[in-house]
Amino acid sequence: MHDEQQVIDQAAEQYAIRVTLQSCLDAGAPRELLQQIIAMYRRHYAGDKQMQSFINDIEVRYITSL
Repeated sequence: MHDEQQVIDQAAEQYAIRVTLQSCLDAGAPRELLQQIIAMYRRHYAGDKQMQSFINDIEVRYITSL
């Protein structure tokens, strides 16, 4: 049961990161702001390899879309 909650929590965190970055893109935020937000998330999840992998993937998707 504990593992299920971790999976749910991680999915919610990933969704929040996606929504944050998409909102910034929709608002016309500059590339530098997106890079700063991604760096903040990277520091926050420094010890979590799965989240780091997710952040790397999301960085490629959002930064290269600019």
